[in-house]
Parts: sequence; C-alpha cells; structure tokens
Amino acid sequence: MSRVRNIVFDCNESILDLATVTPVFQRLFGEPGAMRLWFRELITYSQALTIANVYVPFTDIGGAVLEKIAAPRGGKITAADRTELTDRFATMPPYPDVPGALRRLRQAGFHLFTLTDNTAAISGRQLTHGGIIDLFDRRFSVDDTAKRHKPAPEAYAEVTRVLGASPQTCAWSPAIPGTPSELRRPGGKPG
Repeated sequence: MSRVRNIVFDCNESILDLATVTPVFQRLFGEPGAMRLWFRELITYSQALTIANVYVPFTDIGGAVLEKIAAPRGGKITAADRTELTDRFATMPPYPDVPGALRRLRQAGFHLFTLTDNTAAISGRQLTHGGIIDLFDRRFSVDDTAKRHKPAPEAYAEVTRVLGASPQTCAWSPAIPGTPSELRRPGGKPG
C-alpha cells in the first residue's frame, strides 16, 4: 500500500474564511444569506459549464452570478462592486487554526499543494495575504492546467501528472465531492 505523501488543499472555504466577504453582500443586498447563495450558485455554474465542456474563469462566473442575484432584486452591480468583491475574495484570511496545522503537516514530512478553481493570481493574493503561501510546495489552478473546474477528474489528474505522483500517494482536502469532508484519496477511499 502506498503511503500518502502529498496533500492537496482547496482554498476557498476549506482553508480560507469565505465569511469575510459577507459585508459586500450585506451592503449590496441587505440579506445575510446572499453570500451563501452567491457561492453556492458560483459552484453550480462552474460545474455546469464544465459538464457542457465550456471553460470560463471563476472570477468571470462569480461576477455573472452576482449580477444574476441582483437582477430580480432590482439591483445594479457596478464595476466598483465587482472590484470590491474580487478584492475581498482575494484577501480572505485563513481560518485561525490553518497556519499551525499546515506547519505541523510539513514538519511531519508531507508535501502540501493547493488546487483551486480561482486564477493563479487570485490564489497567490489569497495565500500571500494570509501569510501561508510559503507553506505550500506548489499551487495549481484549473485556469492554468485542465481548464475544467472541480470536480472534473481532469483537474485532479493534472495535479498527479505534474507531480509525477500516483493517486495513492495523494490526499485531497476537502474530499472529492460525494465523500465526507475529511482527507480522502481519489476514489473515495479513506486516507
């Protein structure tokens, strides 16, 4: 049995606190649940586009979903609103326990990576702002690799291909969709 040596993390909401973008939605819509609705639809549309074999960058989908949410409420999203959301999204802090946990994993000999639907530029800003960019051996963005949003198998396969690693030596956090939110190996097998 191969030993897991590589841990590949998602960024948004897994290691970074998505709730910190809530003030943008509170200002725009005055509804506490608007941010969760936006993120849920952002993920849904990124997956639908992937199924349709159409690639659109995550930030573009996010802007379109923002406008979709605003339209039935009679709201108008400005360029400044989109910029504010992008800037907030790009500076989400890590959850308080994340930096220490990542350091402990590195000290235990694990190689740490990220795989994000964000562009590499946004991901870089997020991890730099959070002070954790140096804890990762490498960052992957579907924007630069598979051009297919997660959970497309190609997104994960591209990471293992570039690393020269077998799927059995990688764990994914959060889990590949359809499995409980804990470290899992590809195929849904416990890590």
